[in-house]
Amino acid sequence: MAKAMADFRDQLRAAETAKEVQVDLIVGSIGAGLTAVAEGDLTAEIRNDLSGP
Repeated sequence: MAKAMADFRDQLRAAETAKEVQVDLIVGSIGAGLTAVAEGDLTAEIRNDLSGP
């Protein structure tokens, strides 16, 4: 039982880490795109894959 709980905890940590990485990618990509538009680049594109895992 203890091993199952430890495995579950490890899986949860891995999922939380993956979520943080995805959020950082989304926020960074959109932020960079909006900054480019704000600076006058109306051709700016967000090319990163922002779909979930």
